[in-house]
Amino acid sequence: MKINHIFQRSMRMAAAVAAALTMTFQSCDFLERQPYDKVDPTVEVTDDIALAMANACYRTLQSSNMYNQRLWCLDIVAGNSNVGAGGGTDGLETVQAANFTTLSDNGMALYMWRSPWVGIGQCNILIQSMETAEGLTEAIRNQCLGEALFLRAHYYFVLVRLYGAVPTRLTPYEPGTSTAIARDAIENNYKNIISDLQRAAELLPMKQEYAPADLGRATKDACYTELANVYLTLAGHNLSINGMSNEDYYKAVVDLCTDVENMG
Repeated sequence: MKINHIFQRSMRMAAAVAAALTMTFQSCDFLERQPYDKVDPTVEVTDDIALAMANACYRTLQSSNMYNQRLWCLDIVAGNSNVGAGGGTDGLETVQAANFTTLSDNGMALYMWRSPWVGIGQCNILIQSMETAEGLTEAIRNQCLGEALFLRAHYYFVLVRLYGAVPTRLTPYEPGTSTAIARDAIENNYKNIISDLQRAAELLPMKQEYAPADLGRATKDACYTELANVYLTLAGHNLSINGMSNEDYYKAVVDLCTDVENMG
């Protein structure tokens, strides 16, 4: 009798659990998460969506592997300051980089390599969307496309200065395609950086044309300043990009900085 009672009670409990699960699955409306890697082509890209996508392109800059920590640690690597760590292994990766003794497991070298690619991926998605989206005002399209081009150039500029020649990916990643991309020629890296900055400068407004709430976004002034920095970097590397000589680079730097001054 006791065994039969336990069996009956177990059956009632199982039936109750099954009924509860049935009600749960019937009442839940699960999210459709496809596609994972791009803007859903069935969704109209409005001005608000475009601005949100542009904001996402900036997010990588704030990571600890970029401007929230590791990039400003390059001041230590350059020998301009010292690690003020707490002892032990604290700050060891930065000391190794400063002493040119980094190995493949060095966190600073590894994650400063990985992080810009996240930003580049976001920029590629936005650039492709801006070039095909139909439901946008022209001002927002130009602004968001210009910001994405500026930021993609900046992420690549960080990479080539730290690692030399890097792979080129100017379109969103397609699932199923190879991720094993060979390094491109550094001349091509710089050509793409310069092209993106020049195109962005044509699309973006000047800083003084932005409303206070938008200050901090990429501007025409920022494009000219970054391009001047690129030319100044190239002048010290004896790399002729687009047929420019060292003298051409220095002249371009002066002209660009003068333009920025004239913008106020």
